[in-house]
Amino acid sequence: MTHAEGNLSQAMNTIFDEHNGYAVVIPESAAGQTVNIRSGARNDIHVMHAETPDQSTIYFEVTAYPSVRAHDALVAAQRTFLADNATGETIGDVRVTILSDRPATTFDFEGFLQGRIKTRRFCFVDTARTYRVVYDPTSARNEAVLTTLRFLADDPRPSR
Repeated sequence: MTHAEGNLSQAMNTIFDEHNGYAVVIPESAAGQTVNIRSGARNDIHVMHAETPDQSTIYFEVTAYPSVRAHDALVAAQRTFLADNATGETIGDVRVTILSDRPATTFDFEGFLQGRIKTRRFCFVDTARTYRVVYDPTSARNEAVLTTLRFLADDPRPSR
């Protein structure tokens, strides 16, 4: 993989969130754009959001729910939100895949949302809690970030 295709051999932000049970490595910049990283919580649901201004080169989000949640209900709510708020949308079929060595419920979205065309993959995965991971699968840089994601409950290394 070349640098332009998503190699993460540049300045990085390592997010090690022991409280919310995950770690991920996000580049500080990509394709000449600064990556903005924000995190916060609402109703005990943690969200870490990383994106470049184009919302594509880097678009990576981790939502940590406080407990295990039914994927069917989360997927249905997300799909309803997208159908109600996007135009020209294509919402893919729900399928089971593997994310960080765990079964994950996933579906793809493409459409005009929040003022621009977006492509997103939504993945729901469980450890001792449920996580929603959202990223733009058209960018190799996001795929590279995805390879760094680990859930701390699965990591045999001691915490920092």
